[in-house]
Amino acid sequence: MFTKNGFRIIPNTPERILNAPNVVKNYYLKMSYLWSELVGGLEVPLDLVGSREIQILSELVDDLKVPLDLVGSTQIQLWSELVDGLEVPLDLVGSTQIQLWSELVGGLEVPLDLVGSREIQILSELVDGLKVPLDLVGSTEIQLLSELVDGLKVPLDLVGSRQIQLWSELVDGLKVPLDLVGSTQIQLWSELVGGLEVPLDLVGSREIQILSELVDGLKVPLDLVGSTQIQLWSELVDGLEVPLDLVGSTQIQLWSELVSGLEVPLVLVGSREIQILSELVDGLKIPLDLVGSRQIQILSELVGGLEVPLDLVGSREIQLLSELVDGLKVPLDIVGSREIQL
Repeated sequence: MFTKNGFRIIPNTPERILNAPNVVKNYYLKMSYLWSELVGGLEVPLDLVGSREIQILSELVDDLKVPLDLVGSTQIQLWSELVDGLEVPLDLVGSTQIQLWSELVGGLEVPLDLVGSREIQILSELVDGLKVPLDLVGSTEIQLLSELVDGLKVPLDLVGSRQIQLWSELVDGLKVPLDLVGSTQIQLWSELVGGLEVPLDLVGSREIQILSELVDGLKVPLDLVGSTQIQLWSELVDGLEVPLDLVGSTQIQLWSELVSGLEVPLVLVGSREIQILSELVDGLKIPLDLVGSRQIQILSELVGGLEVPLDLVGSREIQLLSELVDGLKVPLDIVGSREIQL
């Protein structure tokens, strides 16, 4: 590096520069100013500061690490035009392989010896995200694989087979063993109610046809599918949990007629007590041993919401209490007294 006067400047330590003549100080200050204009973060030897090479380097894509012996070369100009983030060996910069590489589908990892080949052109046309062994790229198997339903994981030895064509026609989300694909069992399975888990040995049977006709969401043991019990079960009130040994019995028929939400022991289903209970005011909690008694009949006539001890039901006190203003809380020892009348 030389000054305007033709003197060669020998880099020195900061201490020697401070003690140097003004012409030397000024030169180094100017060099530092030029260095500060470069692309942030590039480490440049001082003997290159202000040179044409550095001006070219500062125009390149930010953050590219370029060997200084290539700064300003055609290779670097080509490098800066490539797809951002691609790591390319410098001996390939500007080659046809790199031009082809930059045109591929983003994110594909391709060995450089395949860049620009027919295999790569085919690979870039496949369904996004499929990982395909390179020895299959461009084969008929791959062309067929790209036509399948998105997201299906298919063994490559089955790609293009009749099994796969049938598989892609099934109901979405069904997990079907490949040895059954295309069979009558699978055709029937795809017609079932969505979400039913059916053992394959029952697919296509009469039991399954009946099961698909049941009320949605009922869990029915398969050994009962198609029985009279199940037919009756599907007619019950939705949500009732009924022991299967009672399905179809008179008890169940009566149960389905009761007021919704009443919890009734099955031994009482169909009894006179239950008939009376279903006629009571909704929400009253009544001991079953009182169901049908005179006490209960009177209790059902009281003002709604009053909490009355059962030993007072039917008494003179209760009759008076039911005549009071709605909502008054009256001590029972005063009910029927002169105080209450007043």
